[in-house]
Amino acid sequence: MVVNSTNPSSDQSGASIFLDYGVDGEKCNDKEIRICERGMCFKSRWQFDLGAELAIALTYHDENRKLQRANLRGTIAGCEKICCCCYQITLLFVDLPERMQPVIAEIASRLKTDSAPAPH
Repeated sequence: MVVNSTNPSSDQSGASIFLDYGVDGEKCNDKEIRICERGMCFKSRWQFDLGAELAIALTYHDENRKLQRANLRGTIAGCEKICCCCYQITLLFVDLPERMQPVIAEIASRLKTDSAPAPH
């Protein structure tokens, strides 16, 4: 699974989730994906078995706007059907390296900022 926290082809941020090296993907509403040092929650049309382990690649722009990639592993801790074709997924990171914690915090911050309502 690949999670893009920014759109590398534009200056706009956004979140996308891809399976199988980009063979199947979906755009996420930034309000529908949350990430922290412990894991992530997102809505998806894909259903996962509880306990399934996923290889995760997070792509993001660093402070110099250079595209970076972080490879992580996660375990499905929840997969709740919320409507006919949508599941609320809870994924817990497995053995998150300490050096990745600031990266995850930055991605989480960016997603929160991107989903904040525009000032009037």
